[in-house]
Amino acid sequence: MKSLAAACSCVIALPWCAQSALAAGVGQKSHDILSTQYLLQVMGSLLLVLAAVFVLALVLKRFNAVPGSGEKQIQVLASTRLGGREKLMLVRVVDQLLVLGVAPGNLRTLHTFSGDIDDHGGKSADEGFAALLKAANSGGSKS
Repeated sequence: MKSLAAACSCVIALPWCAQSALAAGVGQKSHDILSTQYLLQVMGSLLLVLAAVFVLALVLKRFNAVPGSGEKQIQVLASTRLGGREKLMLVRVVDQLLVLGVAPGNLRTLHTFSGDIDDHGGKSADEGFAALLKAANSGGSKS
């Protein structure tokens, strides 16, 4: 992180150093706006600014400074395909479990559980999902 800060400070200080070096070397010459040297200086400064913006965007993307992004509030626990494009999903949202029906252009909540699911003794996610649905249907609770 320190090397990144040092690189950014060098990039920011470069135009001022170049300007002072040009002023010292030029002396009494008049500056022509359409001269090649002036256009190169303007283009170089523009490229430095664009590079600084690009580096800053990469740093912000890398460290993702959004508060609360470390813990997942929504988790997909299991998913089962029902057809070509339809799925049945078990999703945990904070402290609730939702059974969702997902189809192209359509998302429906089929059932809501409050609380947490039991551990199904090391079964795969699909087997645990099937057991949870079977228990929900045998209990007579339908929505």
